[in-house]
Amino acid sequence: RIITLYHAGQKPITKDQQPLERLKSKYPPLVDEYLNRKLSEYESRLARRAKAINRLKQPVNN
Repeated sequence: RIITLYHAGQKPITKDQQPLERLKSKYPPLVDEYLNRKLSEYESRLARRAKAINRLKQPVNN
């Protein structure tokens, strides 16, 4: 799955995103791979957090 840095609805690129854009034009596969890795790390953190929250919500079996 490929991630673009912004889509039509979003604001234009801010200053701190410009280096990434420059890199992306030079080495698109590398940058895409990096962004995908970051996203999947983030998704797995979210999933772990959701699991922990669900465990907390479950009633304690005595």
